[in-house]
Amino acid sequence: MVLDKEVKRSRVLVIGGTGHIGKHIVAASVRHGHPTSVLVRDAAPADLAKAQLLKSFIDSGVALIK
Repeated sequence: MVLDKEVKRSRVLVIGGTGHIGKHIVAASVRHGHPTSVLVRDAAPADLAKAQLLKSFIDSGVALIK
């Protein structure tokens, strides 16, 4: 059996990535090595929890798209 050494990764765009289900989709996408982007309304929200979530996305290599 021949294994392809170059595993192709899909580029993933998550709309609603800061929501209840979306944040888990983002985490799974990053964990599986896919280049991941999240569409956000505000890259610097006033809500502290949402701001921390976006920071964790950025720290894990997720691109934020406003």
